[in-house]
Amino acid sequence: ISSASAIGAKEPIGCIFGNPVDANTLMRLICFKNGSLTRDHIKEKFAKGSWDTFNSYLSATPVGNNGQIGVYFLEPEIAPFFPRRQLYRFDKSDNLVQQFDDASEARAVIEGHFLSVYHQVVISGIHPVSLFATGGASQNNSITQIIADIFGVDVFLTSQPNSAAIGAALRAVHGVKGGKYNDVVGHPEFTSRVNPNLENHKVYNSILARYVELENKVLAGTLPSQA
Repeated sequence: ISSASAIGAKEPIGCIFGNPVDANTLMRLICFKNGSLTRDHIKEKFAKGSWDTFNSYLSATPVGNNGQIGVYFLEPEIAPFFPRRQLYRFDKSDNLVQQFDDASEARAVIEGHFLSVYHQVVISGIHPVSLFATGGASQNNSITQIIADIFGVDVFLTSQPNSAAIGAALRAVHGVKGGKYNDVVGHPEFTSRVNPNLENHKVYNSILARYVELENKVLAGTLPSQA
């Protein structure tokens, strides 16, 4: 899971690529523009530019954020398609508000984004049994725990983040040496695992439909502009 999610697929759903390491399967790629850049924006604005402060806010706020939901499109989004830059905040009664308190902003940007990712995956007919987190945020235990809780599955982590650059280098080695990819490069090592809190997963399942409804209202373009 990163700002782009590559998901194994037997059938061609969405953006499909051939799997370079398994000729019998395909990969579906879902790209999100409002992953790390939007997290960084909220961290800078509401958490004093500090990931330690941001993580302390996640620890201080409850799962479900007291009913507060953020639909944050700092940049025009790819999945789901949304062509404008808007940040929307909803209180527990689904009323638009201008801003949450600082701690709630931190939880809102994480929960909102990964509830959206979860929804995009599920509506594609894909039900992951595990996740492999390889982007820069995979080194943040507070974030990966929320990912595990939302999806309700184990999240496996590698000791080396920034998988796009590493993957490009490994493909270059494969291209020079030839042969089967796994024989040349081997398998990546995942050094740790985050287990989901299934009680938290129940909470996220209970609010998913509400999140999707609010996101759809945003996508319809009928809501007033927010800062």
